[in-house]
Amino acid sequence: MAATRECFSVEQVIEEVCSSGDTSELEGPQLSVEDVLKLSLENFRSLRPSVVNYSEFQEEVSRQLLNVYSRHKIGVHGTEKVLLSSLPARPMVSCEVSLWLRGVKRRMLANPKARNPWTIEIKRDLPEELFSCLRMSIRGAPSAFGVSVEDTGIKYTHKNRFLRDFSKFAGIPQSEVLNNLKKTFGGKRKGFKAEVLVSREKPFIISYDCKRKQVALACNYGCWNEFGYGFHG
Repeated sequence: MAATRECFSVEQVIEEVCSSGDTSELEGPQLSVEDVLKLSLENFRSLRPSVVNYSEFQEEVSRQLLNVYSRHKIGVHGTEKVLLSSLPARPMVSCEVSLWLRGVKRRMLANPKARNPWTIEIKRDLPEELFSCLRMSIRGAPSAFGVSVEDTGIKYTHKNRFLRDFSKFAGIPQSEVLNNLKKTFGGKRKGFKAEVLVSREKPFIISYDCKRKQVALACNYGCWNEFGYGFHG
């Protein structure tokens, strides 16, 4: 009779890891932090079939467990405990990208500046780790269509790809991203409208200055009157 493999849920595995301190394996001589981590990682082995890259998974779990221990061990208090915490990237990326989109919309003008007309440039201070998160997120996508990624630069050449990525980054619908790329005017320019252009000829570029720790956005936009006549060339 063939042996059957017992399956455990993710919740059961985590519960086992958290309660493993009461098992006989940890009784007797005091174990080092490294030994305890190894024992804890063994409990995650049943999750292997559901993990794409188990080696990478083990490394990340080990880092996270060590980080949690470093924050809670005896002698760590107050400020140090907070500074040792691991912050999730998503809220920070979402906030930053939302600021980018609002900044782009504000800078679209019906009467552009004489120098570099119909262009938008935005510079902001940004930790290198946050830019790296964005870059790795795009590189890890299933398709590279409509975007090219380098160590210090990201270039979008297709609007649909831009909308999809920025929707994920900002945590908002694509329609809301698109709304930030459009603007209508009133007053003497009533009926005029502007929109950011994203194409091979007019790419949306995100570059990073490692020395200054600054991110720079550069893009082009078009402007049309109420009759559909474009002024941007």
